[in-house]
Amino acid sequence: MSPSAARVVLYITARSVYHGVRRALARPLRALLTLAILGYLAYEQVDELQGAQEDADTLQWLTNLLETQQPLLALTAIAVVVHWWHLVFRIAPAAMDATRGVVRPSDVDFLFATPLSPVRLFRGLALARAMTSAFSLLLPMALYVLLLVESALAQTPHARAAPAVAFLGYPAMCLLAFSAVLLWGAALEAIELSGRQTRRWVRWGVRAWAAACFGLVVGRAVWLALAPNAAAPLDALGQAMNWLPAYALLLPVRGLADAAMVLHQGVTPAIGMGFLLWLGVLLGANRVLARRQPWLYEVGASKAHEHAAEQAAARDPYGACLQQLAQQHENQPCRTPRLWARWTPRGAGALLWRDLLIAWRARPLATLLSLLGMTLAPPVAATLLYATAQAALAQNARESGDWARLLSDEQGRLAAQRLIYALTQGALAIAVALGAYRSFVYTLRRALWQKSLPLRRRAMVVAPVASRTLPFALAQLTAALLACLWQPREALSWLGSSAAAISWAFALMSALLTTALVIPNPAELLHRLLLGLFQGVAIIFSGALGLLLWLMGALFPGVLALACAANLMTALALTALNARLYANFCLRE
Repeated sequence: MSPSAARVVLYITARSVYHGVRRALARPLRALLTLAILGYLAYEQVDELQGAQEDADTLQWLTNLLETQQPLLALTAIAVVVHWWHLVFRIAPAAMDATRGVVRPSDVDFLFATPLSPVRLFRGLALARAMTSAFSLLLPMALYVLLLVESALAQTPHARAAPAVAFLGYPAMCLLAFSAVLLWGAALEAIELSGRQTRRWVRWGVRAWAAACFGLVVGRAVWLALAPNAAAPLDALGQAMNWLPAYALLLPVRGLADAAMVLHQGVTPAIGMGFLLWLGVLLGANRVLARRQPWLYEVGASKAHEHAAEQAAARDPYGACLQQLAQQHENQPCRTPRLWARWTPRGAGALLWRDLLIAWRARPLATLLSLLGMTLAPPVAATLLYATAQAALAQNARESGDWARLLSDEQGRLAAQRLIYALTQGALAIAVALGAYRSFVYTLRRALWQKSLPLRRRAMVVAPVASRTLPFALAQLTAALLACLWQPREALSWLGSSAAAISWAFALMSALLTTALVIPNPAELLHRLLLGLFQGVAIIFSGALGLLLWLMGALFPGVLALACAANLMTALALTALNARLYANFCLRE
């Protein structure tokens, strides 16, 4: 890339970081949360650097958490899982959509109007985007290696296998991997514009590779865990990843994980082979770009059209929503029942009914499958616990351990079933609430025209939360009825637990709506890094008391009423806060 183009790319990158910081500090509540979280992270980092000795309680907690005879193997397995997840769910989707992962609207304004070489331009863009994107992986992995791994290995006689400077190879490999994937994203976009349908096959190939890795590693780990000389779960996972077929299949992420752990396990063959693999991927993408230079500016043109469509949607969000709904309705596999389509409610119920119909018409099959899964998960978990208890009773309780002796008691078994039932519902509630955040972001795009409606602000903020809570409530009430058919004597516990789950989910979704009002458009790098922390803080503060009372209700069913009351009080407080934020909400800020 020429020096002038490099300066422009550097200016665009610095400009995006500056605007991310400016928008993070633009509003008082957002600035307060941002500074509080950054201050806490800085305090933890300084305290860790200044501490002379490790806390004995922390070391004991890490030892109990790992429960392994080979801590280095277990920690390496965790690093491989993190990199596999990041590659499958973060890097690969960015490569599948080059107009978002590589090219941005500012590039069209500043770069595509200048007579630069297309290949050099895309090399520089991919390098700049890779530097900013790799930071989201480098920061947590650096904290993981320097804090958690060091603490976990502090009690073991373990010497460093490589000097500290060797850790600098990890950022280089991350930058190489991100650049290669993003360059392939631009290459796939150019191939698509030239008339060849390649992206679909690449997408299915990545999914097949991810499924093969998951199935092979999990199957091998389960087989090792069930062997006569059974290893600990994390030991079995690490041994499964060291198995030669899994080792070869996981080579793209194993090289990155071993580079992150190079201080403790030294230079491994996976690092060298992974470097060569990612270098070959990068050179292959560069060759494809060089052969398809005439189509590269079409990639920028497609981004320009997409940016114009987004601006038009921002000016007329309701019309854009109707157009998208019509396109989705054209090829939908299921039809909306006539009674649902003809009934038109009034007032705040219209907003609720609109959101429910949009969710149904957009993904009818996925909605049905999710309802089925949320309905069957709690009673199936309780049933599996009951089957486990029966199998444990068939053996000698002394050989089976304290868990089997607990399950041998009728009251203990019922309490354990109620606890597993509640924990399953809690996990489902958290998953549904986190999944609803993106829908809240899209709902807030219609805030400009919704403010003119003659409705109360609280009704406007309750409608999107209720539209996501009602399917969950229907599933949990159905699950409670199934559990009542299985054990009628515990009907009060099942119904009370479902009521607590519904109220807890409503409180969690209200908290995540608050995060959507604070961070409505997490497009900048800083916003994406802080979004997960904001969501974690919101879930903890909004659901801690209700969850504690809910779990106590698994042992004492009378406490479930207090859990429901606590969740409803939290939801009312968050609704009042959301109404005030919604009154001053503006998507363009």
